[in-house]
Amino acid sequence: MRYIVILTTTNTFADRSNYHYIATAAMMAQDLGGVVNTDLLVYGVDNVRVVDASVIPFQVCGHLTATIYAIAEKAADAIKSRYY
Repeated sequence: MRYIVILTTTNTFADRSNYHYIATAAMMAQDLGGVVNTDLLVYGVDNVRVVDASVIPFQVCGHLTATIYAIAEKAADAIKSRYY
């Protein structure tokens, strides 16, 4: 079996294949500019959670799938602990 490896280089960050919208609703303290708390609840709004890559406050150096799964598990645990 043969594998073809294609290596590309770009000069702009937006052209990278791993470019994701992150930190648009960062999980950090509100006074630091954060949008959600550690339970992923939006500050100043009742019962609204953000559960996606936008809560990550900085770019991770690996693939986001495992990180997003962990965020989803954290949200599920927070929801279960609140309602069950």
